Amino acid sequence: ERSPALIAFTVISIILLLIIITENLYIFITRIKLAHKNCPSELETKKIAFVSDLHINKSLFNAKRVVRIIKAQKPDYILISGDFVSRHIKDISLAEQTLSELCRIAKVYACVGNHELDLNNDLYRQLCNAFKKSGAVLLDDKSQILLENTHIYGVSCKRECYVNQNGGYSNLAQYNLEDMQNAIPKNQGFSIVLAHNPLFFEAYEKWGADIVLCGHIHGGSVRIPFLCGLLSPERKFFPKYSSGKYAKNNTVMFVGRGIAKPRVFCPKHIVMINFSKSE
Repeated sequence: ERSPALIAFTVISIILLLIIITENLYIFITRIKLAHKNCPSELETKKIAFVSDLHINKSLFNAKRVVRIIKAQKPDYILISGDFVSRHIKDISLAEQTLSELCRIAKVYACVGNHELDLNNDLYRQLCNAFKKSGAVLLDDKSQILLENTHIYGVSCKRECYVNQNGGYSNLAQYNLEDMQNAIPKNQGFSIVLAHNPLFFEAYEKWGADIVLCGHIHGGSVRIPFLCGLLSPERKFFPKYSSGKYAKNNTVMFVGRGIAKPRVFCPKHIVMINFSKSE
């Protein structure tokens, strides 16, 4: 006869396994309000779909679901904070198809992530052409006017910020205020910055970003419930910024958990953002 403790352990194990399977198969919708005292009134009326780390390669699975979910939300803009494609991609056609479908929903803006930085010159050129052909905007250290009083910026950290010359993760380059000032001049008005890597929050804040949207960390891949993420892609434990909202002085940063990669207690999500002047 089985002991009550063994039965309880078996039941709990099955429940946890089902939770992990579900969060690796299902994409959730997270609805947030990002408040900033300088938020323009016209931005408060817009619905923003934000997604990170889609890592498109060969599989239609995530790409088609992301398009379907975002379409149902009827956003005014779609923002992507890098790693739209995987570094292992050989054929850009699925990425181009996904961009075209997203652009039929709303205007798309994206920044460059470390997986885009790892593409060879030919594939990166093909990806840029896919963005142009679809009507999406790839902000590679560039900015555009989003609304009358709002600019959107895309930060492209150098590859050495993600991996060293030996392919390892020690002694990585930093991204600082001077790097950002040299790469992207700041315009007057409200600023939304797409920056793949949240670990350089201090640079974005010193530059004067109002809102920063990031990804890259995948929520820490494994999350300790109600506490923090466990591991960054740089193989560092307990990354400082892994998921959710962070604020410093006049800058608010949101870090998305992304779509791709296996995870534990770290559900995949698409984030629907409403901007506001107050909480």
